[in-house]
Formats: sequence, structure tokens, C-alpha cells
Amino acid sequence: MIIRALEGGVPVGWVSGDEVYGASSSLPGELEDRGVGYVLAVACHHRVHAGIDTERADRLAARLPKRSWQRLSAGRGAKGHRFYDWASPSTTPTAMQTGIGGC
Repeated sequence: MIIRALEGGVPVGWVSGDEVYGASSSLPGELEDRGVGYVLAVACHHRVHAGIDTERADRLAARLPKRSWQRLSAGRGAKGHRFYDWASPSTTPTAMQTGIGGC
């Protein structure tokens, strides 16, 4: 759906998606090829590139120092503001994967 929207000419600066989109093996590369920034949720056991190796997302998040995290609102929901904790480790050469949320 996201790629079809981009191919249809929908102008976007960045994309966000839940674990369904984060589990896609092709979406991150498609977005990077198009120069579109993104934040995609992934399961805790999802493996992400960390330097020359891959690592589970939850283990990478656990290794980040507390000072690298900040709590931000994703907007109001039915039960008030939806707060998430964010850090931005450089996980790829282009550093396009910008968010690790707490699992």
C-alpha cells in the first residue's frame, strides 16, 4: 500500500508503520532507494543491522545508555496521549532506520 501510494505520486517526507510493515523484508530498501525516511515498528526478536553484524532489536535497545532515550507523544488516542520511548542508534550506513522503541 505504501509503495503504491508513492508510485501514484503521493508526496511524503517520511513513513511510519506498525509491525506488519516492519516485518516486510522489502519495504525498508524500497523507502531507502526513494530517499524516504521511515520509522517501522518491529517485533522484539526482529534482527536489525548493527555495525557489521545483526542483533535482536530488544537486545540492541537494552544496550543503549539511558541518556539516549527520550519520551515523546505520538498524539492523543482514546485514552489520552500515546507516549513512546525513542532512541536513534545508527543501525545502517545511511542511518535511515531512525527509531528503536522499547519492547
